Amino acid sequence: MIKKFTILLIGMFCLMGLVTTIASAADTVRVGIVLPLTGDQANFGEIEKQSFDLAAEEINAAGGINGKNSS
Repeated sequence: MIKKFTILLIGMFCLMGLVTTIASAADTVRVGIVLPLTGDQANFGEIEKQSFDLAAEEINAAGGINGKNSS
């Protein structure tokens, strides 16, 4: 039982490494941000989203992050 669990665990770690390698080969860098876009703080969230989009445009215009565009 423990041997099967160990093999399964090692397999999962190998799969995670493969997924990470594939994701890092993409042409764009995905950037996420948590904002309140609904509810009482929606106005604040919209302003922050516009600021984030403007910063992303400026970064991409300057060559991106390590030569990759951000999105």
